[in-house]
Amino acid sequence: THYALAMRSIDFRSRTIAELVDVAVRSVVGIALALAGAGVWSLILGYIAGNIALSAILWRLVPWRPRRVRSLRHLRTMLSFGGYVTGVSVMAAFLAQFDNLVVGRSLGVTQLGYYSIATKIPELFILNVAIVAGQVLFPAFAALDADALRRGVITSFRYVAMIVFPLSVFLIVLAERLTIVVFGPRWHGAVAAARVLCLWAVMSPISMVCGNAFMSRGRARLLFIIAIPQAIALIAGSILVVRHGIVAVSWVQAAIAITAQVVTLGVAQRMFRLSFRSLLATFVPPLLASAALAAVLFAVNQLVTAPWPAII
Repeated sequence: THYALAMRSIDFRSRTIAELVDVAVRSVVGIALALAGAGVWSLILGYIAGNIALSAILWRLVPWRPRRVRSLRHLRTMLSFGGYVTGVSVMAAFLAQFDNLVVGRSLGVTQLGYYSIATKIPELFILNVAIVAGQVLFPAFAALDADALRRGVITSFRYVAMIVFPLSVFLIVLAERLTIVVFGPRWHGAVAAARVLCLWAVMSPISMVCGNAFMSRGRARLLFIIAIPQAIALIAGSILVVRHGIVAVSWVQAAIAITAQVVTLGVAQRMFRLSFRSLLATFVPPLLASAALAAVLFAVNQLVTAPWPAII
């Protein structure tokens, strides 16, 4: 509750302090227990200790305390909205993990290891942008009227595209160098899948803008409906292509994400009365700049052999 209240007021100071304490406590407790021989329990107890510390700090920094409330007139609306938000979260967790389950079950732990590392590159550099954007955009959008929300959605698309499109090109072209630098040469088998998964990840920040705009207008049910065919397609696609390897599974993820985002953009265009011209003006300049960047990076990748100099 305290975390949600801090999010509603866009109080990043309190949340950041609490999250830093969480990471510090989790690290110290987890590493100390691991060195003491606690095994996998060091991870579990580290997470528990970190969450207790985070909750304690938030209770200290966010001035809200529970009290008896007799009015129940908003209960039905809150349960309905919260139920769909929970459903979307569960569906998102399923979409994030089912492919790992299929890869591990069908291809074994080595290929699952490569696939897991392949997801880390876009996760580190792209998905974290989506997560942060979502934490800011929902309370910001909720405070806007219809006209201001329309402008806010277009502005959010513009900044997301300016950051994510060139970043994705950088990750795709230099995926091999980044994998070697960040994880080591033994993980070279993850490179091809990582390149494809960047196409999947680039859809997430755009989806985050649409999703938070929908939720700011109480339309969580719409997000849940859009997620259902994605889950069905992921189940069928992953099972059908997994025998062809982790790159094929990655293409399934990318195809589903791109298709779903085209549909979501169409719904957002209609719901918020966004003109097609305004969307083109938002997305085309970053796409053209990213194409030029791709040409430059491709030349650098061919001419510079050492990983660090190429990345720099």
